[in-house]
Amino acid sequence: MPSNSGSPILVHLFMRGGMDAISAVVPVGDPAYRTARPTSAIPDDELIGIDTTFGFHPAMSGLAELYSTGDLAIVHGVANPSEVRSHFDAQDDVDRGWPGHTSELTGWMARAATAMTPREIPAFAIGKMMPRSLWGLPSAVAVPSLFGFKIRDLSQQHSPLAAAFETMYSVQDPDIAAAQGMRTLALLNRFGTIDGTSDTPERYGGSDIGHDLWQVAQLLNSDLDVGLVAVDHNGWDLHAQMGFWDKGRMRAQIQNLSMALAAFWADLGDHRDRVVVVCQSEFGRRIVENNSQGTDHGDASLGFVLGTSVNGGNMFGRWPGLDLDPTAGIARTTDFRSVLSAVTDRHLKLNSSLNEIFPEFAQSDDSVAQLFANA
Repeated sequence: MPSNSGSPILVHLFMRGGMDAISAVVPVGDPAYRTARPTSAIPDDELIGIDTTFGFHPAMSGLAELYSTGDLAIVHGVANPSEVRSHFDAQDDVDRGWPGHTSELTGWMARAATAMTPREIPAFAIGKMMPRSLWGLPSAVAVPSLFGFKIRDLSQQHSPLAAAFETMYSVQDPDIAAAQGMRTLALLNRFGTIDGTSDTPERYGGSDIGHDLWQVAQLLNSDLDVGLVAVDHNGWDLHAQMGFWDKGRMRAQIQNLSMALAAFWADLGDHRDRVVVVCQSEFGRRIVENNSQGTDHGDASLGFVLGTSVNGGNMFGRWPGLDLDPTAGIARTTDFRSVLSAVTDRHLKLNSSLNEIFPEFAQSDDSVAQLFANA
């Protein structure tokens, strides 16, 4: 099935490390903000205004433009309902889509892919390891580089190595290993047809996340039929030396995300109508800066949802305000599964499978339920 068939695609971008929500979408209307962030607070006249209460970090011009054109939505207070501040445990909860159930061996994306109409590539991940969200899906593909996913010279006609593999796996009654081997060979050949380059264009920002999203854009613009895509954006665990509003590590993180997503969205062209991107983190940061000019593990973060079918240019979820207790994070007001289940329901059209994809969860957030224009 060609990728231009109209089948929906979901890209899940995991901001791993604990993304600081109020560095990206600044609650400028809350006087506690400048008290909490004496070093990194952004001057009012430098913010990209959203309304009288919030503004984008000035390094987020790409995402701000997508918000203004109605393709990007913001979700406040996104968090794990469990009070977890361990990266390992919190990321595991999100990847499973079933907080606290450590014995569950499958990930939420694997369960979603299983419920979808069969696709040539049900799920794909950029990375050296298969993400926990795709565990339990044998047909999932994870590679560190789209252009390294091949056997040398396999694309050349009459490649001796390819012929040897085909002979080894071509049996009359193939077992599971042989069948998987033949499927892998077929995918290798198909990936070899992608007309692209590993040289990332400058508009993607020169970062790792830019390089990864450039590869995903080429994959989705090819004729391969892809269902789900998992991408990690690492580097958000900034306990020290975040930097100032106009320079430093946090600004770089935010700018890299914004540039990469904006370029990715532009490059999708006509394919945008069937793609939705969800950006989430495992938790947020504490509101008050620590003594090392950083922020420690907190509670809620935020979410970005990007798509032409999204009620973009709007904020969803309940903003809880800022608490100046040094141990406090942003209060948890939006279960991370509320966002994922809304996308799974409205975009992937898997309403009848939601109980299997997100066990023991029912959508009860009226705000998040309105994320999509056809809701």
